[in-house]
Amino acid sequence: MTSRPWLEHYPEGVAADLGTLGFDNIPAMIRHAASEYATTTAFTQCMPNGMNGSLSYAQVDTLSDDFAAYLREVVGLAQGDRVAVQMPNCLSYPVVAFGVFKAGCVLVNTNPLYTASEMSKQFADSGAKALVVIDMFADRLPEVLPATDITTVVTVKIAEFFPPIIAGVIRMVQKVWNRSLPPITVPHTG
Repeated sequence: MTSRPWLEHYPEGVAADLGTLGFDNIPAMIRHAASEYATTTAFTQCMPNGMNGSLSYAQVDTLSDDFAAYLREVVGLAQGDRVAVQMPNCLSYPVVAFGVFKAGCVLVNTNPLYTASEMSKQFADSGAKALVVIDMFADRLPEVLPATDITTVVTVKIAEFFPPIIAGVIRMVQKVWNRSLPPITVPHTG
């Protein structure tokens, strides 16, 4: 048996093993949570200026179903295909991640701060066929894509799924004040 020295540090009453979780897979767990907590807030994203947006369990379930259908039916990905996801913590992340799982694909998490060289290596090594990237960093793609098998690029905005007025203000600040939105020069879906 493998040594598990950390168990001696568990507080009294904490089980050493979790046991079965009661779900066959992650999509089943997501669907259960959505039916159980439909209108409850599942995720909230707060911007440094205090503006925020939230998604309920039902919204995340529906949106991730839609994204899974997009990956399978529009992009043409098959079970086991890799999808690179390169974005910070934002409301798009759970929608995309759960959509990738629901499509039967493999999620390839990628640090959004990677250089073009690091991106090229990870995407090539993983065999990713699609990439979901935050638009703030998409300017690296012309250098990256030729070294990979990626044929589909989907861009997301940092304030995706925020209320429209708040999302508009954030977008304007990014474009005008911060100038943090480089032009995207590769074919993509936004």
